[in-house]
Amino acid sequence: MYCRQQICKHSDIELVRNVIISFDKIWLLDNIEKQAEFVLESATDEEYRRLLEFYIQLDNGLAQRLVAKALQHSDIDIQEVGEDFNNYLRGSL
Repeated sequence: MYCRQQICKHSDIELVRNVIISFDKIWLLDNIEKQAEFVLESATDEEYRRLLEFYIQLDNGLAQRLVAKALQHSDIDIQEVGEDFNNYLRGSL
């Protein structure tokens, strides 16, 4: 999912997401946030957006926690991603 050094095709992202989703859901929800921190340390709005798209597939609570993190970020573009997904989640609940 992390493709900063190269251009990722949509199909590549979907393939990786499908592999990750095949993991045990309880284990995945217990571990994904910690692992995602490595990506988020130097993430742009694009990484936040892709990760939030994926988190919504997994669990709304997980997505809401990342939205809260994005809204508090110093980068205005990442804050905007947080606003976009916050609005999306409000509409889907």
